[in-house]
Amino acid sequence: MKTRKITALAASCVLCSSLIIPGQAGATPYRAFTSDSYWNTPMPANAPIDPNSDDYIQDSITNSGDYIKVPNSSFTTPVYFAASTDPSYTITPALFGPTVTVHIPTSAQPAPGTDSQLIIYDLTLNESVGLHHATFDTTWHADGTDRYLLDSEGLDEAIGGTPGNSGHRGVPAPIRALRYDEVQSGTINHRLECFWWATADSHVFPMSLHENNRGGVVPEGMVVRIKPSVDLDSLGLSSQALVIAKALQTYGCVVGDNSGSGNKLKIETNSNWNLSGTAFQAVPWSMWEFIQAGYNPVTEETVTMFRQGDSPDITYSGAIDTMIKESTPTATSGGSVTLQADGADPGSTGEDDSVLLRWYLGSIPNGSTVTSAKIVLNVTNDTNSTGYDLYELKRAWTEGGASWNQYASGSNWQTPGAEGTDDRGTTVLGTVAPTDTGTYALTLNSAGLAVVQNWISTPSSNHGFIITNSTNTDGLTFSSSEETTSADRPLLIINYTE
Repeated sequence: MKTRKITALAASCVLCSSLIIPGQAGATPYRAFTSDSYWNTPMPANAPIDPNSDDYIQDSITNSGDYIKVPNSSFTTPVYFAASTDPSYTITPALFGPTVTVHIPTSAQPAPGTDSQLIIYDLTLNESVGLHHATFDTTWHADGTDRYLLDSEGLDEAIGGTPGNSGHRGVPAPIRALRYDEVQSGTINHRLECFWWATADSHVFPMSLHENNRGGVVPEGMVVRIKPSVDLDSLGLSSQALVIAKALQTYGCVVGDNSGSGNKLKIETNSNWNLSGTAFQAVPWSMWEFIQAGYNPVTEETVTMFRQGDSPDITYSGAIDTMIKESTPTATSGGSVTLQADGADPGSTGEDDSVLLRWYLGSIPNGSTVTSAKIVLNVTNDTNSTGYDLYELKRAWTEGGASWNQYASGSNWQTPGAEGTDDRGTTVLGTVAPTDTGTYALTLNSAGLAVVQNWISTPSSNHGFIITNSTNTDGLTFSSSEETTSADRPLLIINYTE
């Protein structure tokens, strides 16, 4: 590993009391994200086990051998803690991820091999940054980037996490590679990432996206752990392997990426490791189990996401949306790639546009209790602070037939524009009020939760939402379920308990 500029870092930031300094006996390694973050919360011993756990374990045995592997130096990642005195670079990725500004030490070098990855902790800027296919000439370049605020909960803004958190399909850089200083301290106090031989065409919380066409059966975002009943101290593991195994038992690891061959852990680039490829031979897959898909130990709830052609998996086709326009009262817009709500379109005419949204929720078990729900939109034109209100719809509208005058072909609204009491509810369930473009998350209020709960209990009552405000003349536009980029389509996230 390249030398970290610990001295400069200690002089430049207030967080360094939690950073392990070489020679400081008993010092605690730096841990990213809040103490109640998903990544930093242990999995309860009684966490629900996924009904497909046995099948996923068998998949591991069949395609990855008997135990998880620690690969050689070609599958490690350099990790650096940057100081305020280190050069600052602005990197716009060539392929994916956000544009990032980050300090990078002059000694930094990306990992050897095809991925050329690099992880930076920039405490001065309160961020962790990951680079993929990183290169340096007179400045830094990368094909892919990710950035997560270190004092946040560490969840991607694309699933309603802290704005500014983005990239690597939801797994932040501090989770991806085991740091040597953590293992040497004797305790790893956060969840890890494991790299699977091949993942499924689907993902679950906490992932925001997944890779396609890998040929596996395990969704990205699934957490696998060593069973709590296993006595790790009795297995004869090396000191370093035992520290890692205890983290895998306490926190588990998120299946967050594909390895190309076999199920693996990734470690920091450091010549001091004493881990062989057989370090976990004494912990066969029979000692492991998969936690229920989408389970969040912070709230002890299950999180399920619904997005057309993406979540719960790429076969999901239960999302419909359209807009209805007073200025063209018989026009239908079910095929539009953008949706607009407006209280004066066109111009100052006072004619309204409203948006209709619906998601089929059949994968949530009947009898479940909804605890929270949010809608995540990709806003392409923001609006003023009054925003647009969300109401429950009461008509069985169709995407291809809904217009200002009709909710389906040949069936009129009680009042044009779905403005009758038989057309929609009168209680505001939340307000969509983005003041900037990009990802926007709306958390439903208690009345909204009651509506969603009724949809779970009585699926036939689910007619979705309408977004409208006849007094707001500053129009709102966002991507529809027909948008080519699946990550930009409207997303509904529901937390529930069974």
